[in-house]
Amino acid sequence: MADDRFAALPPGPFSVVVADPPWMYQKRTGLKTGSVGTRNAAEVMYPTLTNEEIGGLPVRDVVASDAHLFLWFTNPGMFGGRFSTMTPAQIAEAWGFTYRTTLTWVKTTAAGGVHGGGMGWYFRGATEHVLYATRGKAAIPSALRRPNVFLAPKSRHSQKPDAFHELVESVTDGPRLELFARTCRPGWTCWGNELEAIA
Repeated sequence: MADDRFAALPPGPFSVVVADPPWMYQKRTGLKTGSVGTRNAAEVMYPTLTNEEIGGLPVRDVVASDAHLFLWFTNPGMFGGRFSTMTPAQIAEAWGFTYRTTLTWVKTTAAGGVHGGGMGWYFRGATEHVLYATRGKAAIPSALRRPNVFLAPKSRHSQKPDAFHELVESVTDGPRLELFARTCRPGWTCWGNELEAIA
């Protein structure tokens, strides 16, 4: 995808890709009401992309022939979205991966209980999900396999817990690439248009 909002992807090849894309929820803030927009809408926080734009990134060109993908996706976007018909599984396929399973982050309180939930049109979202996919012969040895649910406290908007990155590191070998990163974890290559402003 030729898009001057983003620098070219690092050359790789990477054996692990983590991506937390800026999913589009509404075409522009205030679309329904004519107001400035919902206070917590993604579009207020950062520029968003359609699923087709995300799927058009040349990720397949920078990954190894055997590689793992961990793709964060939202509850309402599991089967596409209001403005895109492409699903997260189809994005993984466009990037050269095959869907295998789903991981779920259960957001907790400081006391360890389930968080009361954030935004949601029908139920308050207390979970987020990660599509796990592979390319080639990438696998997780049976001795390293972990439960597909992890519990961790909620932090600031869109920030993913350290427990997730620790899980990825415990079941895969590098080199590792994080797409749409806001901060860079040691030992990872990080890419994103908000990286320098926050790192």
